[in-house]
Amino acid sequence: MSFEDERKFLHDVANPLSIAHGNLKIALRKMDGLKDQGAEYREVLERLTKAMEACEKMAKQVGDRRQTLLDKEQKPAAS
Repeated sequence: MSFEDERKFLHDVANPLSIAHGNLKIALRKMDGLKDQGAEYREVLERLTKAMEACEKMAKQVGDRRQTLLDKEQKPAAS
């Protein structure tokens, strides 16, 4: 995969990931404001929390890879 192809791929992955992260954040905030409704409420909250953790992990990986690409781009080519 070329540098530009990988850069585009990371961009294409990061956008929907940001949307998912934002929506999970809103859902968790709303859940936090609701009264605990029992086992089903706690299960939904746990699943949303796990999804948020997965999103954050993926976002970190995308960010790390993007930084690696930027570092390679700025590094002068060896002769």
